[in-house]
Amino acid sequence: MKRLMLLLTSFCLVYSSVAEGVNWTRIGENEDGIILFVDAESKKNVSANLMRIRTKFELTRPKPDGSNRWSNISYYTYYNEFDCKEKQYRVLQMSYYFTDGTTQTANAEDASRWNYVRPGETFEGGLYEYVCK
Repeated sequence: MKRLMLLLTSFCLVYSSVAEGVNWTRIGENEDGIILFVDAESKKNVSANLMRIRTKFELTRPKPDGSNRWSNISYYTYYNEFDCKEKQYRVLQMSYYFTDGTTQTANAEDASRWNYVRPGETFEGGLYEYVCK
C-alpha cells in the first residue's frame, strides 16, 4: 500500500510539472495575437518518424472577429504528435486554463485524424520545423 501511494504521488508530481510546462520556448506569434510556445522537455521520439511535444498558446488580445468565445481563457495547451516523414500532425490532448484559475482537460475527439502541415502557416510550419528538424 505504501509503495502504491508513493507511485501515485510520483505520477501526480510528474504529470503536474508536464502540464505546467517548466521550460516554455517561444516559437512565434500569429496575426490574431496568439503566441505559440513549446515545452522543450516534453519533446519525445515515439518511433522512427513520430515525435510528440506539448505546446502552449497564450492569448494576448481578444479575437479580431469580435467573438467572445476566448474571453475567459488565459491560455491553452495541446499535446501533439507529428509524423515527420509524411509532414502531418494531430492533437492528442487539450487543456484549457481559464482566467478564474480553473482548468479543463480532455482527449481530442478527433485524435485519430491526421492533418497536413500547411506550408507558410505560422504555427504548423514553425512547430514542424522545431519538432522534426
